[in-house]
Amino acid sequence: MITRFISFLRTLYKNRYMIKSFALADLKRQYEGSYGGMFWAFGQPLLLILTYYIIFGFIFSKGNFLEYGTKSFALFLLGGMVPWLYFSAVVSRSSTVLLENKSLVTKTLFPSEIIPICLMVTGIINHLIGLAILIVFTIAITGTLSPFAIFVLPYFLLMSLMVLGVSWILSSLNVFVRDIGQLVAVVLNIWFFYTPIFYPLSVVPEKYKIFLKINPLYVVADGYRRTLIQGTYPDPYKLMYLAAVSIAMFIIGGMLYKKLKPAFIDVL
Repeated sequence: MITRFISFLRTLYKNRYMIKSFALADLKRQYEGSYGGMFWAFGQPLLLILTYYIIFGFIFSKGNFLEYGTKSFALFLLGGMVPWLYFSAVVSRSSTVLLENKSLVTKTLFPSEIIPICLMVTGIINHLIGLAILIVFTIAITGTLSPFAIFVLPYFLLMSLMVLGVSWILSSLNVFVRDIGQLVAVVLNIWFFYTPIFYPLSVVPEKYKIFLKINPLYVVADGYRRTLIQGTYPDPYKLMYLAAVSIAMFIIGGMLYKKLKPAFIDVL
């Protein structure tokens, strides 16, 4: 089993240039034909964050977010929304990505496992834009950017492993069960409110906090806020928990995809 998984990873590495080409083509398709072009890579997250700020700002704008070193609800919201948008955008598209590329998947020699990776790479490019916006807002509001901001990288890398694992699972299962796409949309909506993005953990009753703390997206949002906004060292225990979840999802996703892949041609 381990040998097959290592072989699976080698296949991904051998096709790294193909992944790059497919990802850039996918990014181009997203904005091709629109008047705004790449502007929407900046505009969409800003408009969404502005919407949530208007809706929830009157409730939390006078709150205290000193846990993260700021009183700004806008900065607090942005710190949680940036990683969430990356996660939700890739996961929501992953369930249908193999069906959208049926002509490639059904080619015997084509390494279809790279398709979810290309999707993730496109998400990473958009995420880096969102991350740049967060950094600019942090400097504008707090007047500085801590050297500890570099520690956002472990959270980003581990989240990417988790995103890829989940994408492999959803994309492969949706080939056989087409309801997965609809189910993912429902789960993501619930997961968004389950994650402390627009509200601080402090407003949650103590007996319920444990249920939010085991949410890996809470750990990611907390890590982004602590390293970029508060400017502190990551919590090692939370980081280890995130690493365990992310690596587990990556391995499970890769093994499941490899197991189901031979049947794709028959079903599609």
